[in-house]
Amino acid sequence: MSALSFTPPKPCRIPRSRSLYFRMRVPTDLVEVYAPKTELKFSLQTEDYKEAQSKILLKAQQLEQEFSEHRRKLKAKPRPLQTSPAILEPAREQSPALTPFEQVSALELDRLALLYPHEALRKDEAKRRAPLRKDVKQAKAAWDEQQAFMVELNAARGLSYTPKPFRRLSGISEEEGRQLERNAELFVAASESLIAEGDTHIIEPVADSYLAEHGIAAPEAEEDRLTSEAYRKFCLDMMIQEVAVQKAVLQRSKGTWIETPEKPKASKMTSGMAQLQNAAHLSQNAPGVDADPHLIPSSDNPCFSEAWKRYLEERKPSPGTLRSFEASVRRFIELVGDLPIKAITKTHIRQYKDALINLPTNLPRIMDKRTFPEVLKWVEEQRARGINFKVLAPKTINEGRLAVLSTVFTTAIRNGYIDFNPASGITVYEQKAKTRVPVKNPYSQQDIEIIFKKSSLFNPCSTLGTLPKAQPATTRRGKRYPAWTAEEVRTDYRWLLLLGMYTGARIEELSHLQLGDVLQRQGISCLSIYANEDGTRTIKTATAQRLIPVHPQLLELGFLSHVQKLKSQHGEQGQLFSTFIPNAQHKMSDKFTDWWKKYSEEIGIRQSNEEGRAGVAKPKSFHSFRHLFKNMGMNSGVSQEHLDEIQGHADNSVSSGYALDEDGMRFNQSVLFEAIGKLHFWGVSQNLSL
Repeated sequence: MSALSFTPPKPCRIPRSRSLYFRMRVPTDLVEVYAPKTELKFSLQTEDYKEAQSKILLKAQQLEQEFSEHRRKLKAKPRPLQTSPAILEPAREQSPALTPFEQVSALELDRLALLYPHEALRKDEAKRRAPLRKDVKQAKAAWDEQQAFMVELNAARGLSYTPKPFRRLSGISEEEGRQLERNAELFVAASESLIAEGDTHIIEPVADSYLAEHGIAAPEAEEDRLTSEAYRKFCLDMMIQEVAVQKAVLQRSKGTWIETPEKPKASKMTSGMAQLQNAAHLSQNAPGVDADPHLIPSSDNPCFSEAWKRYLEERKPSPGTLRSFEASVRRFIELVGDLPIKAITKTHIRQYKDALINLPTNLPRIMDKRTFPEVLKWVEEQRARGINFKVLAPKTINEGRLAVLSTVFTTAIRNGYIDFNPASGITVYEQKAKTRVPVKNPYSQQDIEIIFKKSSLFNPCSTLGTLPKAQPATTRRGKRYPAWTAEEVRTDYRWLLLLGMYTGARIEELSHLQLGDVLQRQGISCLSIYANEDGTRTIKTATAQRLIPVHPQLLELGFLSHVQKLKSQHGEQGQLFSTFIPNAQHKMSDKFTDWWKKYSEEIGIRQSNEEGRAGVAKPKSFHSFRHLFKNMGMNSGVSQEHLDEIQGHADNSVSSGYALDEDGMRFNQSVLFEAIGKLHFWGVSQNLSL
């Protein structure tokens, strides 16, 4: 049973009467129901204050049920269309269509009942462990001032007063804690007889609200509520679960912490109420398969979440891949349930695909904490209000969402769990471009001249663009990083941009370089690109591990002297870009990337007027250097094989793995040095002073 929606009043005496009364104002959202009354008043039939307090709690529980019923009926009552933008809240409650109760399977109702203790105690825990209020300092100062006043006041009366300590404004107040304890005691005391009699009236408001949270509309007509066996059974199951919840709340309120139970998994739901399965959704999505043994999880039929764990153990994806994959897997499970792997059909994949088609590209961050059905419900609410969204592109859905599921199913096939991939062949139609357009635009000659000749980063006489600032000392994940001057930060940024243009490497490949990665092979200075074992430094593909010869123009600009100077200060293990700090995902370039995006716009690097596959202008970014390198190389007579070797692009030919040297390279560095030397980039870096 949830806490009351109002604070019970204290017993009061009516003038010229010895009896105590219950008296409170009508809730503002129920004024139309109780009109013309504006307050509720009842005699407690007692003159004893303590007895009156107990009776008030019972009366408050009865009123809470009465209020909930009135609110339910008001919610179901048709309302006129709101046209004023200032009145949007009522639309939130009536816009999404809830699934009628009679259309919900018995298995799904059993699943929800078993899930209730987890959700109820999780909410209770969140209240008790709420973070500190932002105004805690002001509140403490006010409290201390009040206590000092009480000391002075009592001293003036010749009394002593001990100041009470300030209670940090977090969690629940003492009064709220006592109220939760009283509510729990009352419910537990009354539940035994109510369950024995099959009387569920006290839990029905809670059950109705809980069903609505999960997109299900409880029966509205009183006759349907009384005659529906499924509804009566669900409420009785909820009563049984609520007893356990309130006992836990009671223990928490008395100082004995009871942990919130874990969210039940399908493998743990094969016994208990009605042999629950997490595959309850299946009876709605694929009628007639309820009795299929594939619905029962086992060691040979693990749930999708377990198959996902097996995939992680075998494939060990990079942190970046893991983050994007985890989101897709979580959303799929939230939509269709954590089903046994053999129970998942193409119906479920289509259901997921259809949901993704209408999903906006950018959602508010608060949506990350909501389940996928809640997100979809919110999107529909916004559309009902006339708000339009830019939706996910077919390529994003196919390659970034559905392909993830297909990969997990493929791993399940390899492990003998299933014989076919239910995600195979299910994709969103992708409009093919009628003209040849690049995936991302390379920088133009004009762009390169602006960057290296006219911008303030490379031209000390220019004021074009806001330069990066000094970087203060900071600590991240227990490691201390020193402060850097503005000039040291700018030096790193200059060399990163030059390396991006003259190597065609990816930004993370460059930003992770250590000083020892600048080495000699066959008399040629090279950059070593590789992944480490702890996963903090990754590469996109196996062919991305390579040696890149240092371009002759970089040598003329003094790159090796710069590296040697840094080695004398930081050693071989020092970072080439020492001012770069890794973020939580081990990316080194995030701060530079944010700066570069703003800086490029400031110096006039224009976005392309051409439209890409999704029909929108394609932006330019640091990766545009990589596309420029490929384009410049092909137009300078460099072979495709040499370009692929330098840039780490995959070569799928049969002979690609033949004749590799000890560094995994097909061509020696002298050949690649000659090839890379053909790229001149319009001579923009000549006469640069670094």
